[in-house]
Amino acid sequence: MKEHGKTKRQDVFTGIPVSNDVRRGIAACGFVEPTEVQATCIEPSLAGRDLVVQSRTGTGKTAAFGIPLVEMTTPGNGVQALVITPTRELALQVSLELSKLGGPKGVKVLAVYGGVGYGRQLDGLREENPIIVGTPGRILDHIDRGTLVLSKLKVLVLDEADEMLSRGFLPDIIAILSRCPDRQTLLFSATIPEEIERIAKRYMHRPLRIELSGDQVAVQSIENKLYIVDPGESRPRQLLSLLEAERPKSAIIFCNTRADTELVTNYLVRRGYNAALLNSDLVQSRRENVMNMVKKGALKYLVATDIAARGIDISDLSHVIHYSLPKDAHVYIHRSGRTGRIGKVGVAVSLFSEQDLRDVFTRRKLESNFKLRFEQRPAPGRRETLEMLADRRLKELRRLSEAMLTEEHLAVAKAILGDGDAERLVASLLQELDEWEYKKTAAVAGNKVREKEKQAASGRAGRAKRRKRSGKR
Repeated sequence: MKEHGKTKRQDVFTGIPVSNDVRRGIAACGFVEPTEVQATCIEPSLAGRDLVVQSRTGTGKTAAFGIPLVEMTTPGNGVQALVITPTRELALQVSLELSKLGGPKGVKVLAVYGGVGYGRQLDGLREENPIIVGTPGRILDHIDRGTLVLSKLKVLVLDEADEMLSRGFLPDIIAILSRCPDRQTLLFSATIPEEIERIAKRYMHRPLRIELSGDQVAVQSIENKLYIVDPGESRPRQLLSLLEAERPKSAIIFCNTRADTELVTNYLVRRGYNAALLNSDLVQSRRENVMNMVKKGALKYLVATDIAARGIDISDLSHVIHYSLPKDAHVYIHRSGRTGRIGKVGVAVSLFSEQDLRDVFTRRKLESNFKLRFEQRPAPGRRETLEMLADRRLKELRRLSEAMLTEEHLAVAKAILGDGDAERLVASLLQELDEWEYKKTAAVAGNKVREKEKQAASGRAGRAKRRKRSGKR
């Protein structure tokens, strides 16, 4: 049985058979009207059906499987639901939303993922939290250690299944599925490649197939633009031109390599832009710090590789920028789908070279296979970019000047403007201001990381002392 396209939008949040505690959890999350994936998936999930759902990221699918999970689990009765995600960031994000949904019912959720110690995870597993959310490697590790017992498992969720396959997690996924008892399985994926079809055939029971997204970015909610780059100009400088022309409220800038993330981030930061990088070289504490800045709206530009950014969900992202184009059309779709989320309009902007325009994938395939339409624009020239940059910085300085100024500052400013070398002196002061802002941001980030590392070290020392005392007894 297949269900295509739009479903009848009923108010499932009042019509579904769930407890009052779960209704309070839904209200705590601020959900009012269900999205299409929620309206389509909640009832068959509650009825115990296996589902294969094709729906892109940002459509509200966490609640689509989260509401049934919370309703079907009981506190203090072992692990009853397991959610597998491709990244640590998505595991944390899903666990937070499920915790909010399950809070009024007393359903606790534990996130388990690699890159961090086992202490808290082992404590949480001993408490038998009914819902576990985690990455494939760490989940399989806990199963093999005997610290994650799945004998009472009722529901398994594979979230962002195609991304897990693209990261090489297929052997881990199969190993986990083979160790699970008979259970209900819910599979969510933006695309349905052959490997997912084989998983559904082998490990699921007559799944209901629900197709909501297809292999395309919603044209109505995302505007696709391309800027033609000048081969005589450096790409970082042309990125700067693009940013000045577009003026994003917030953006992820995608690069193909870790080296490019470092190059782009340093280039932007040294010129006064609020940017930070995210790649696989970052230690977990720094990754978490960057993600906290993103969630709090304290970071305007996140410069990331595809692998590092997978699973990141930023609710109000105005732009996705393809600094370097991916080799695979599906990756372009995944990247661009991070903007234009529920009820909002987003912009996907790409830097194209003449070679890119001639390439079969980059434009023709996207326009013909995925029904995208690109608005082509020439990149602003050097002079135009400098004028836009000067205008923006002047507005920033005017805002700064609204503060109370002393007579001494005004006297120095008058002397500078009367000096024959005034332009260089002002430029030097602006450069010092950018350096100060950069060092201040880096210092705050470093202090937070050091504080976390200090707390972690203190916790390890305390546990070591307790073990030593226990050994003496």
